Amino acid sequence: MRARGCVAGHRIARRWTLRPGAARSEVGVLLALAVVAGCEPDRRDRAELGTIREGAAAGAGAVGEARPISYQIFNEEPATFAPGRLTLHILVPEDAGEEQVRQMLVNVLTQRGQADTTVVVARAIAYKPVSRSSREAELVPVGWGEWLPPDGWADASALSRTGIHRVYTYFGVQPVW
Repeated sequence: MRARGCVAGHRIARRWTLRPGAARSEVGVLLALAVVAGCEPDRRDRAELGTIREGAAAGAGAVGEARPISYQIFNEEPATFAPGRLTLHILVPEDAGEEQVRQMLVNVLTQRGQADTTVVVARAIAYKPVSRSSREAELVPVGWGEWLPPDGWADASALSRTGIHRVYTYFGVQPVW
């Protein structure tokens, strides 16, 4: 497992949410099929799409100068056992490289953590659609990221919110969360 950390910062005003009444698997399959088929999202869905711009985060130089990629957050899971913990599920293009996914994870986690004052720690999982047939695709996790204070995920508290946070990214093997 490879991991990198950097201190980065930037604000974002957008929020992405799962549409009411849509099952997570249905949304994931539909998004994967749309990406595989190269479909253009309709106007309503464009508001939910994001694009990472180079240099969007203060630590972007440490992350690398990869070509920005489009992404879509298709599910947000607030932890029920402790407040302030959030897990994001993000769809990335099939042709996205590891450095591009890393840059996107750093930017999304940093932006979300700084924009949402209720979030103390955040995690993200990036998925790529893998075609199984002309009509089916499977979402495969390709990268993981964490936005954490020095206390870590388990010991983070509301007081940790105001301190420094680091973003760690993992590729190759799923981290033990």
